[in-house]
This record gives sequence, C-alpha cells and structure tokens, in this order.
Amino acid sequence: MKRQYFLIVLFLILASKALSAPKIKVWLLLYTEHVKILKNMAEDQFTAKTGIIVDIEPINWSDVVSKSLLAVAGGDSPDIGYASIDFGLRGALLDLKAEFGERYDKLAQNWTAGASLGSGYEGRYYGAWHLINCFIQYYRLDLLQKLALTPPQTWEELYNVLPKIQAAGYTINLAWENMATHSFLPFIWQRGGDILSSNGLESRLNELVVEKAFNEYTDLYRFYKLPQDSEWKTSFNYFLNGESVLLFDGDWTYGNLCSQQSLNGRWSMAKFPGHLVDGKIVRKTPLGGPMIGIYKGSKQKEAAFQFLEWFLDSKTQADLSNQIMFTIDWATYYPANPKAIPLLKGYPQDKLKFLQEALEDSRTNIPHLGSLNRYIDNAIKTRVLLGKDSQELLAKAHKEMQNEIERKRIEYRRYIQPRI
Repeated sequence: MKRQYFLIVLFLILASKALSAPKIKVWLLLYTEHVKILKNMAEDQFTAKTGIIVDIEPINWSDVVSKSLLAVAGGDSPDIGYASIDFGLRGALLDLKAEFGERYDKLAQNWTAGASLGSGYEGRYYGAWHLINCFIQYYRLDLLQKLALTPPQTWEELYNVLPKIQAAGYTINLAWENMATHSFLPFIWQRGGDILSSNGLESRLNELVVEKAFNEYTDLYRFYKLPQDSEWKTSFNYFLNGESVLLFDGDWTYGNLCSQQSLNGRWSMAKFPGHLVDGKIVRKTPLGGPMIGIYKGSKQKEAAFQFLEWFLDSKTQADLSNQIMFTIDWATYYPANPKAIPLLKGYPQDKLKFLQEALEDSRTNIPHLGSLNRYIDNAIKTRVLLGKDSQELLAKAHKEMQNEIERKRIEYRRYIQPRI
C-alpha cells in the first residue's frame, strides 16, 4: 500500500513539473528529416539542461509568409518563426535588441557582418540567422580540360573565353529568374556601387556605376545569348548533361551535384568571378537564407531566447550540420555561424574552403521598405528581350523604386517615424 502511495505521489509530482515546464513552438524552414534530427538534439541537450520543452515543426518556402501571417492574425503564432523586416515593422516580431540588449549583441556574433546588415532596420533588430546561402562557381572539370581552359577568376576573363566555349557547342548558366537578388547585384557591388543608399531610403539606380553594371550584365544575354531559363532544374540539367561548362549558383547545388554518380570526378568548385579593382579582385556576392525571430504574441519570450542562444551556438550548428550530412544521403546544411565552419566534417576540406571564402565575400542587400527587386527584374528583361535603351529603363525603375519607398514610409510611419 505504501509503495502504491509513493508511486502515485511521484507520478503527481512529475506530472506537475511537466505541466508547469515552459513550452515553446518553433517553425523552421527545414526539411522534415532535418527537423527530426534537431528535435532529438534539442531534447537531449537543451531540454535536459533547461527544462524547456521545444515543439519544432518544418515549414515550406512556398507558404511560409501566408502561413505566418494567418497565424499572427489568428493569435496562434509560434514563439519562434519566420522573420523579415516587413513582419517586424508591422508589429508581428519582437525587437530582439530592445528586449535583450547585450544578450542580443552576443547572439549576433553567431553570424557574419554581411548577414548582420539584413537583420534589422533603423536600429530595430528582428531576426537571427541560422542557415545561410552564398554563391559559388561550379565547373565541369572534364569539359574545361578538353577546352584547355581554367575557371575564370574575373568577368573579363570569362568574356575572353566565352567565344571559345560557345564555338565548341557549350554554354554557361547564370540565374535568369530573381535576377536582381541572384546574379545582377554582384556586377554593381563589385564595381563599388549599390542599388540603394546606406539607409535604404534612396534609390541609386540613376548612378553611372549602376548603368555600366546593367549594360555589362544584360549584354551577357543580348550578345552572348546565355540561356534564359527561369527553372533552376533546367540550368542544373544543362550542367549535368554537359551542355553547360560553368554554373553560377548557390551552395545548395553542392548536394545535388554530389548525388549525381555520373558526375563523380567530373566537376569541381571555384570562387565566384569578380572585377579587378586597383589590382585586386573584388568578388562581392549576395548572401541569403531564412531569418528567424521571436513573435510578439509569445508568452515564453525568455524561453524562446534561451533556445536561440543554444540553437545558434557554433557547437550546436556544427553538430546539426554533421548529423544531417552523415545521416541523410546528399543532404547539406551550411550554418550561418562562421565559428561552426571549421567544425564541419560533412564537407571535403577543399570544398569547404571555397564555401568559407564565399561566405566572407558575401553580404545581404541593404534593408529597405517595400518589394523593390521586381522593378530591376523588369528593366533587365525589357532590355534583353526588347532592346530598349538602358538609361530610360533605369530612370523608370529608379522612379518606381523611389515611389515604392515613399509609399512604404507613409504606411509604416507609426512604427519608424521617430527614427527617420
């Protein structure tokens, strides 16, 4: 009888602790298999130490914005989830810097300076980076050897060898879809220009450096007739089938190439081409990836921040990457934390070197209001497809971008007026 009484009391105590333990809900842009690994890590390492229970759910790129908006509107947002400047200014996200002060400053050391640029706006910091994307030059080793060529280090080198590549019946691939964010920005940044002022409030599309970059980029399609394929799979297949000798793409392509047994030993990686400026090659490229933040509706803000501190730590990030890459065939996970990179074991050292250097050469776009890239994309396509004058197209895009910024400043005035 005493034994039964003891067991009942013990059960009630444990049940009471379980009910009173903080619990947070986390939505991450990861595959289901990746989340399973992270769940086990969180239970063994984080929950065991803090007592905080973590419910992690995968969410898809295709519906992340709509699902997150609906959750906020319905009062059912996760504690941690998708973050953006727009979400933050609309009041959906916690200002991590204002809420956690020096703890956030320490947390922000877990991603590169290039990523920090895109974490906030006007002194408000809404996001944290865990997974990051940078751009690489992939090349068909067998085909370049056949042509007696090496991967171009600068765009000028590429222009010199491109006629030989095309005369042999091959081509190269740059991103045609989402050009403003994927393949056009390097041409501006490497020349020392930008599409926006440093505060994100003024368009710089009317500057001469932008016009030069615009003409250089669009001439690749107008005169060299590069493929205009919007589907990533199509560009990848060009490379896979031996029609393309060079593929300028993100680090996510690495795992896909590794999975192709027919390409074993026939491809490799090189630095993204740059422009020669004062005797030095400048290789600035876009940096991307999903930001996560704490939603204002969270009732467990401290517990959520403790999870971010654990999750973004270099050891956790390296452990997650290694487990993903050793457990799931051809899967990759490239952490935003530069201190985690030397701890990665899933990438061969020679490949990891290029990824690390690419990360150092990368940055996000300047934080801004509104959806501005479409104006640049439209100008590029109109120039390439219809041959319209570049000055006129850029002047039009400049005006449209500036009008969009002004509209958004008015829309968000109640949030950002004190700092403009």
